[in-house]
Amino acid sequence: RLGGLPTQLRNRLVWESRDRPCAVLHPEGRGWRVDRLHGTDRRVLRARETPIAEAVRWGLRESGAAVVHFEGLAGLSAETLDAPGHPGPRLVLSVHDFSFFCRRPHLVERPADRFCRYCRDLDRCHACLGQDFEVETGFQARYRQRAAALLRSAEAAVFPSRFLRDVHLDLVPGLDAARLRVIEPGTPPLPDAP
Repeated sequence: RLGGLPTQLRNRLVWESRDRPCAVLHPEGRGWRVDRLHGTDRRVLRARETPIAEAVRWGLRESGAAVVHFEGLAGLSAETLDAPGHPGPRLVLSVHDFSFFCRRPHLVERPADRFCRYCRDLDRCHACLGQDFEVETGFQARYRQRAAALLRSAEAAVFPSRFLRDVHLDLVPGLDAARLRVIEPGTPPLPDAP
């Protein structure tokens, strides 16, 4: 469930790559692909199947990037993205939904099909997630701990609205409000963007 994110990212990269090199690491088949953009220069690099942490290190080496910017957790999980415990590239996160709080980012509780009201009852969360995923006991608590650690470790977290930022401040203990930015989507559509 990506919504309009790929289109927003494409448009933003066209604008940003005019001023500085940008690289996008994403899965491709069973491996990884880095698209490096700078002005009119476009290069594509491919790598074999490897864990995400290794793919990120590879992408950094190949692109020369100094910042890792995750556009949410779409297709990834907080378990995959343990917060860095060592010095490394600067980390920026974009938070487009509630995927840092729950694996079900729209917060529609199953089987009732209603808003869960940011449920914090882990037994209820387990029953809900168990409707569609195979989850072991304690999964939601570990997921939230890792996602919170990732958010707290980021140099900045970008939210598309004040509402989403404010709810995360309430849901995630220990977030530094000074590191949270609200930047509404607003890049103009580009005709014939790559």
